[in-house]
Amino acid sequence: MRQLMAVIVSLCLITGASAQTAPSKGAPPEAGAEAAKVDTANKGDATAELTDPGEILRRADEALKRVTLVKYYGIFRGMGGMAMRFPSVRGTVILGGVSGDELDKYHLDVHVVPPRGTSRTKVLMSSNGHVHYFVDEKTKTVHVDTDPEVSGDMGRLAKFIALPHFTHANALWDELRMEKATLLGSAQAGGEDCYHLELQNAEGPLRARWWISRRDFLPRRRELAWRHEEEGPAGLLWDFVQLEVDPKLEEDAFKIAIPEGYTKTDQPAK
Repeated sequence: MRQLMAVIVSLCLITGASAQTAPSKGAPPEAGAEAAKVDTANKGDATAELTDPGEILRRADEALKRVTLVKYYGIFRGMGGMAMRFPSVRGTVILGGVSGDELDKYHLDVHVVPPRGTSRTKVLMSSNGHVHYFVDEKTKTVHVDTDPEVSGDMGRLAKFIALPHFTHANALWDELRMEKATLLGSAQAGGEDCYHLELQNAEGPLRARWWISRRDFLPRRRELAWRHEEEGPAGLLWDFVQLEVDPKLEEDAFKIAIPEGYTKTDQPAK
């Protein structure tokens, strides 16, 4: 199952070669043939009703790139054939930096139901970009090391809730280069009125849907869907609720102090 998850994660996150080698400056091409021409009536007016999916994606890309710190209540789950192959994760997420496919500064206070599991496990984990922390309440142990793998399998499952597009220098680089972009209309997500977009390439089973807030052009929902050969329709869904940009945090928000009665170890959590 880990191999399957690794393959799909490569589709979910910004880990492709195009994202890693993307230039830091310069506007990327508009998404899809339908986005070749931008409605000039919409240019320069942030309050205008946008109808061009490429323009909506471009503004979302710009909005995401301006984010240096974000906090939200997140929900992640698998759908259809992936419901039993991926974890269910929900809780509070703080992201302060992403490079490549790895989270730099983050704080997760979430509950995780493992694949095919029924019981929830509380996960508290954090990183200041150098040191990683994982709290195991069952064993009263805090796992601390410079290696992100110190969080173990449960930490890897918990990280599905973190959307790397927030605070990432390349943001929607890959999405802007998908061959077909369609505006499906308006929809509510994360307590916001959103533009509902669908992105696809001409070949390949993957379909991406984004719900982009009309107010700040930040995403409130993301869906990846495809048809599994054996299990039919399948997908992954992220929701972002109560999203705050640049929230006020304590100075040590990305560190975890050792609670009384807990032991500290540099060994990976099990």
